[in-house]
Parts: sequence; structure tokens; C-alpha cells
Amino acid sequence: MEAVLAVAIVLSIAAATAGSGPSSRETLAKWGRTGVPAITALVEDLAPIQREVSVTSPGGPDVSAVDVVALRSQLADVRQLKPPPTAATAAAWNTALTEIATALRLVAPAGPHPSDATAKAIAAELSAAGQHLLGLGQTIQLG
Repeated sequence: MEAVLAVAIVLSIAAATAGSGPSSRETLAKWGRTGVPAITALVEDLAPIQREVSVTSPGGPDVSAVDVVALRSQLADVRQLKPPPTAATAAAWNTALTEIATALRLVAPAGPHPSDATAKAIAAELSAAGQHLLGLGQTIQLG
């Protein structure tokens, strides 16, 4: 299901930007110079938490406070960027940031040992955010 969603996201973003003129592509490429490092940093910071909440053990998942602080900090930093220049890429960007924020809101009250249900919800939000960021990165590369 996630692979189908990822493909659908990539195709919809690509279709939305395919008719764009050279100036839109240039603008997207320009945004990509700061956007791609931000996307990479977000993915690098959300991956450890996604792994942590996906671990099944007798004591349940164990979420590192250091990883949560790093993702929170990175999210605050990237929110300072202007959104990508096309409607489709801006929507993917904003959706990814919202999903990361939602995951962080779920982590906060759960503390370092979220319930299995909360861990699944956190993992789902981070997975969806990762897929949106992946699609956005691919769109910028295809530019």
C-alpha cells in the first residue's frame, strides 16, 4: 500500500509540474539548492525515530529523547524556508511538515515508551512524511 501511495505521489507531483515552463523549473531548481539539504536532514532525523517505534520487544518501543530533540530542531529550522514554488510541491512539503509535527505531538505525551498503538501512529505519520519528502526530492531532481 505504501509503495502504491509513493508512486501516486511522485506521479501526481510530476504531472503537476510537467506543464511548467522553464521559469518554473528554474525556480524549482533554485529552491532545491536549499530544499534538498533540508529534505535530506529531515529524512536523516526522522529515520531513527521511525526505526525506534517499529521495534517490537517485550518492553515495547523505546524512543530516544536525543532523536526527538534533533527532529524537533530540524523541523523548526526547515519551517524557516519558503515553501517550494509550485502548488503541487508546496502541498507535498507542507503535508510532510504537518505529518512530522503530528508524529512529534504523539511522542511528547507518550514519553520514551509509547504504547504499541501510539508507536504505530507515530510510525505511520513519519512514513507518510518520508514518502512526501521522497516524492518532492525526486520532482526536484527531474526538474
